[in-house]
Amino acid sequence: MTNKFYQVIPLIKLPLRSESIFTYHSTEDIPLLSIVEVVFGQKKIPALVFKKEKNKPDFKTKPILKISPIIISPKQLSLAKKISDYYLSPLSKVLKSFIPPALSFPKKQALLAEKKADSNFSWPALTNTQKNIFKKITAIDRPVLLSGPAGSGKTEIIFHLIKKLIVRKKQGLIIIPEIFLSFFELQRYRERFPQLNIALFNGNLKSSEKNRIWHKIKTGEIDLIIGTRVALFLPFSKLSLIVIDEEQDSSHKQWDLSPFYHARQVGKFLAEIHQAKIILISATPSLESSVDNQLAKVKLPALTLKKNPILKPNIIIDDLKQDYFKRKKGDFLTKNLINQIELALKNKKVIFLFSNYRGHGRTTICLDCLRQIKCPNCDTPLIKMKEKYRCLHCSYEINDSFVRCPKCRSFRLANIGNGGESIATAVRKKFPKAKIKLINRSTEEKNHSFEQIATDLRSGKIDILIGTQIISKGIDLPNLGLVSLIESDSLFSFADFRTDERGLGLIFQLFGRLGRPGSTGQSTFLLQTFQEKRMILNFLKKESWKEFIKEELSTRQELFYPPYSRLIKIIFKEIKQKEVEKKALKFYNNLVADKISLSLKISGPYPGKPLKIRNQYRYIVLIKTKQISQALKNFIIKNETDMMRIDVDPESIF
Repeated sequence: MTNKFYQVIPLIKLPLRSESIFTYHSTEDIPLLSIVEVVFGQKKIPALVFKKEKNKPDFKTKPILKISPIIISPKQLSLAKKISDYYLSPLSKVLKSFIPPALSFPKKQALLAEKKADSNFSWPALTNTQKNIFKKITAIDRPVLLSGPAGSGKTEIIFHLIKKLIVRKKQGLIIIPEIFLSFFELQRYRERFPQLNIALFNGNLKSSEKNRIWHKIKTGEIDLIIGTRVALFLPFSKLSLIVIDEEQDSSHKQWDLSPFYHARQVGKFLAEIHQAKIILISATPSLESSVDNQLAKVKLPALTLKKNPILKPNIIIDDLKQDYFKRKKGDFLTKNLINQIELALKNKKVIFLFSNYRGHGRTTICLDCLRQIKCPNCDTPLIKMKEKYRCLHCSYEINDSFVRCPKCRSFRLANIGNGGESIATAVRKKFPKAKIKLINRSTEEKNHSFEQIATDLRSGKIDILIGTQIISKGIDLPNLGLVSLIESDSLFSFADFRTDERGLGLIFQLFGRLGRPGSTGQSTFLLQTFQEKRMILNFLKKESWKEFIKEELSTRQELFYPPYSRLIKIIFKEIKQKEVEKKALKFYNNLVADKISLSLKISGPYPGKPLKIRNQYRYIVLIKTKQISQALKNFIIKNETDMMRIDVDPESIF
């Protein structure tokens, strides 16, 4: 049979400056955008059929080994190209995010909410403000920022927009920052829309479930998708509405693997390609989105809470300096906190206790020589979690009975600070009859654990829930009576340009869990601090995120930080510290010497924080610019090296 020749894109990481399209042959007719298997170098890898050659090439080609039934859509290819260009990530690497984990579809059922008969749910009427916003959103074709205090009815507007999708037989996509929230969201949407096929999609699903959902979305069998950022790459056939919930949340940013994209930006690309409506939702909008809104792209009246004094939570600033020497060192159980927990338990209210750290504390030290116990692979402290010490940056872990000080060889170690596990231990000891649940690392690795916790919270089987940032987002519990932020000063201890925005934003999110519609009785928000006069806490007392944004924007503008600039963080990694410093300095010098540097502000090279991760030292060159020009992109592509990581619009400068 006659060979046919195809241009394919290998779905592996290739240098930005190298050619990403290669020619292979096959005797079969292969549809464009099919996924095939080819030999690249010495390995068998997946590849995308990009184009059919009209003529036989004048060089020897390799055969296409296998042809998968998987075919990505032209719209997915368009999205991949936009992501590749915007985030300076190889197209070959970006495309890999769009294919299901296996090249054939198994028969195992996916995680779906089956259609049910129409329910008798009584839809609450929209307020006049909500009606006005609903009308404006339906009339606008641009991205919309929908903001307003927690519990003000933003989700109700989304419900009504989805109601319109049902009539038009279109698909909707809800992007949430955490897997844990998906089970609460599923319950809410099932209640409102029992006639819809709803799917949950996230990185923790089994490959068989991902494949099944991928196929059903492509064929239009699924109406509504609730998922984390990875759901943006699904093969939508009739997408009409995209919602980015908690748009300000840093969990929407891909941080560990290229491409280092943000769900907010990719969602906008996806909406543009599908001509879909996209709505960004937040009670504490990011500064970037706030400026977009103020620049008259969309002007919406603020949603306001109904006047209902009984739902307004008390705010207690718990000064940790008081009775400090009377309490055991490190003891977070102050008189204020104990009294509030006892009161909530007496009134049969649910309690949330927030910790900024996992495990038993923020670090471990030797009691004999005061040496900090660090991971042998990273420049980070080991954290005790249950019976093991773990590194939060790599997979290193060791049984606690084998850990000793590397300097004096002592086994006498102590955990400093309060992590989730140490808080849980202390609370169980103080309140032995309370039903206490800790969301920890093992919980985060199991979908069924999340689902069980969500169910137990709803059914009253949990009195006190202890966890990290995960408990601050999107959990709507009318019976929540107390939220306490343990040792809040840790939120502001990291020197970065987003620290105040993140820290105060998280405080507002935790505060927003209280006083939800349907709540009865008084609720309390208790914040522990050693700096009760910290200026930033005044914004909480005033309950004014808008005032904080105004002040923070002034600071950002003065320092030329986003949203008044675009950042590109270039990270260099090497096993030898001197080598990585040398490469970072060479890049910096080349950039400064180039004429494009006249329009840039360049910082570095400076060590990353942490300096070392997974036995690789990290040095950073930070580029600030008003706009990322093609000339700057070309310079970065030209000077790219194997151990260089490019992070466009980074969440942190470190």
